[in-house]
Amino acid sequence: MAEYTPAAAGDDVKVTVPLFNRAPDERRKIRIHFVNLRDKAGGTPVLGVARRQQTSDIIRSLYAACGIFTEIDEIVIDPPASCINWSTRYPASVLAVGADPAVEDSSFPGGINLVPSPSQTDVIRIIRARPDFDANDIYLVYVTRLFQNPIPAPSLTAVLAASGAGGEALPDSWTAAGSVARSFAFLGVRTTNPLAEAHEMTHLTTNLRNDAGGHFHLGATVNTGPGNIDGRNLMQRFVLINNGNTADSRRLWDENFTNAALTPSTIPAQISAIRNSRFTRPL
Repeated sequence: MAEYTPAAAGDDVKVTVPLFNRAPDERRKIRIHFVNLRDKAGGTPVLGVARRQQTSDIIRSLYAACGIFTEIDEIVIDPPASCINWSTRYPASVLAVGADPAVEDSSFPGGINLVPSPSQTDVIRIIRARPDFDANDIYLVYVTRLFQNPIPAPSLTAVLAASGAGGEALPDSWTAAGSVARSFAFLGVRTTNPLAEAHEMTHLTTNLRNDAGGHFHLGATVNTGPGNIDGRNLMQRFVLINNGNTADSRRLWDENFTNAALTPSTIPAQISAIRNSRFTRPL
């Protein structure tokens, strides 16, 4: 609704226009599952209540602006063996201490397709074996950290050089046909802010593959920092800003952008891509 008060004497003017038509209904819905791994069998889930609520609110507000209602639930599971005992396998690593549950990043052999790591695959197979699994839902898997892949061989002195990505999505356009990884993204709760969930799931829904890792990037090269425009987009490739002011990285745009430095050079309209993705269904 818009309201206008004339500068001269007169009644206020009010106009109400629906953002999304109802007949036929333009609104959509999408189902998201937070896969919350425990730190051990029967242990404590890594995703806490406060972050779960905060990130749920962020996702709902962002996707509501796209005319999409988000159904969000939580699946709590015990971790597979490959996701725990990091401090035992790497006793000298300050990164591994208390890191359970954690996974390695995916690999990218030959620069062709992302391949989930064995630990990621173990989690994915647990979820895909559930009777309620739906390949057209989105599954956001929560761990403490994602480690670089490959990681060093276990030894008393081995130290993991650094954490890997704070979060990683496995979109259709980046994975082989029939890959078990499709529909999944992984989040490291110790290395990301609550915008990361919306960012990673939007990699799945926009399904963009380009030289900038599927990100919204207008720089002259993929290594330059974000500019005044792309730095405010949820899908920028640098640090997401979550401070609630005008610099916040929460924008999605329904406009094609061009960057001749990228291949392909077109960054398609984000909202249209999201609304037309395989994950959306009629409300």
